Amino acid sequence: MLTEPPTGCKFYMHLLDYQGVGTKVYFFKGHRYIRYDRIDNGIDTGFPIDIENPAIPNQGWPGFRAATPDGRFATKIDAAINNLGDGSVYFFSGDQYLEYDIKDDRVVAATPIDPQIPGRGWPGFKNLGFDRSPTGPTDLYLGDIRTDPFPWDPKIEIWLPGEPKPNMKAPFSSPTDSRQFTGRPWRGVLHTTGMNGTPLQEPSMEGAISEFRVKNRWPHFTVDRRTGIINQHIPINIGARSVRNLTDNNNNVVQSFNADNCVQIEIVGNAINSNTWSSDELNVIKGLMNEIMNRVPIPRQSDRTFLAADQVAANPGNRMSVDEWNEFSGWCGHQHVPSPNDHRDPGAIDISFLLSP
Repeated sequence: MLTEPPTGCKFYMHLLDYQGVGTKVYFFKGHRYIRYDRIDNGIDTGFPIDIENPAIPNQGWPGFRAATPDGRFATKIDAAINNLGDGSVYFFSGDQYLEYDIKDDRVVAATPIDPQIPGRGWPGFKNLGFDRSPTGPTDLYLGDIRTDPFPWDPKIEIWLPGEPKPNMKAPFSSPTDSRQFTGRPWRGVLHTTGMNGTPLQEPSMEGAISEFRVKNRWPHFTVDRRTGIINQHIPINIGARSVRNLTDNNNNVVQSFNADNCVQIEIVGNAINSNTWSSDELNVIKGLMNEIMNRVPIPRQSDRTFLAADQVAANPGNRMSVDEWNEFSGWCGHQHVPSPNDHRDPGAIDISFLLSP
């Protein structure tokens, strides 16, 4: 897997390609760029090409040259970022930035980075001296846009590793079963398939899958820490269905917590005794978390206290507010997801061990 930009490239970025799927990484150098396929691990055929060449219509980035009188965006790009989930990308060059609409494949506008006009540009950049030639590398990976949840396509969907077991994929009864990620900060949520019970009353992988099917409430992964068996049910670049979303009085979704760049793991076991799990069992979970963090940018951190299951109700402040959730990035438990969620899992699991290098 390519992890560093080629020599001489000023920056690189993950970007949604023209077909609306995020399998590509773009590397820019002077007036040219290459497009790298992160699934095939190779440069796409025909690259490098010019950012925009008027002699070759429908190639490159149309409108970049005409966006400014000096044509700077066709010859010199300092940095670029995806906007937070609205389908726009911002390119920076000198004291200008350009907004590009990915879906319509067109330039929206090029304007000063900080014109010091309320509601315009990037406020505060000029006062701090960042209003000219801010540079990368910039890498804000927002996940892949799905225009239709059918059919599964392993070239687009992120499965670990490769294609899932056919009988383990979550069924889709409607396009809203799982949702396009919103572009909020990336986070992982740990669940347990059971709450109470002795070690002799442990839940089973089979029982968990059966319950998911009945309730149509699927996580991205189910992991059996005792056997090491891991099943993936949903690609990690669209929302799962294991937490309750925020709804209004008419049961309309106000905010889909599931779609907030949230990767969810159900651990086969009971929350009440998760603090007793052995290092070997925890290493199974840790290995899966590491693999996820290698594919999407969930930071290896948590500022949450993982309470014992029987202590959660007495400590309501341990559960995040919606505002806290919106800003959170890292790993948390179902016990931390905002109301209307009221679950107590995964209990007092050793999060420090799970996040250790």
